Amino acid sequence: MSDRSAPTWPAEYGGEPGWWQRVRSTYADHETTLDLFECQIGLEGGKALVERGLPSLRQLTNLYLGADDWDKRNRIGPEGATALATQGLPHVTQLTSLNLCHNYIGDEGAQALATQGLPHVTLLTSLDLRDNRIRSEGAAALATQGLPHVTQLTSLYLGGNGVGDEGAFTQVLGLNRERNRIGPEGAQALATQGLSHVTQLTSLDLGGNYIGPEGAQALATQGLSHVTQLTSLDLRGNYIGDEGAQALATQGLPHVTLLTSLDLRDNRIGDESAQALATQGLPH
Repeated sequence: MSDRSAPTWPAEYGGEPGWWQRVRSTYADHETTLDLFECQIGLEGGKALVERGLPSLRQLTNLYLGADDWDKRNRIGPEGATALATQGLPHVTQLTSLNLCHNYIGDEGAQALATQGLPHVTLLTSLDLRDNRIRSEGAAALATQGLPHVTQLTSLYLGGNGVGDEGAFTQVLGLNRERNRIGPEGAQALATQGLSHVTQLTSLDLGGNYIGPEGAQALATQGLSHVTQLTSLDLRGNYIGDEGAQALATQGLPHVTLLTSLDLRDNRIGDESAQALATQGLPH
């Protein structure tokens, strides 16, 4: 199939699914957004998209493959994310927004995106990888090998990649035990090696990742000073405790004076640390 031919569903995958009509209409109408949000495309659909769809849609600036409804997830998984990175994204170099939330891409998929996908989409301003079972290895790959290629990024969503098996803490937050976590190591990699490349960032979501006090300290002392344009920071459900909160109040938040939204719910922060956040950390 030539780059300009209409996208055709591969016969070897059986009958054409209803959602493929969106691919064909995006091509026919020269649209710049392909919205496959909550289409349940699965791994097979993901492969068909990168093999037969994206090569014909070089005009795309927005690609939505995520989901909010758990029952309608696309579930392309690590294999689908790897195919997207290696075969799909090289065709859509004008992309500015990529949404892959709730796809269970894991560390393997995150690493593929970082090393083989993001280098092709350098105009990206929004990257949504929430709820994907990404652990510290995947987060580190994104920080060190992916973010240096997307320096125009303004929104990075890595929330909901899990809190692990923290017993009552997990139950209180109502989070899925099957999700993994970015953890302290991933947060440290992001703070020390990733954020310095995305200095235009205005929104950072790391909620529900159990980064702990160590991760919060790394963000405070080595990360937030690089993203002074930040207006929204979500660290809810990370068990940062008083130690992490104090570090944020005294060393991190003073750098982000444009901040208008800060979510620190469910972090076991005591009254004294909360007071420090209010008086020393938050802009007045």
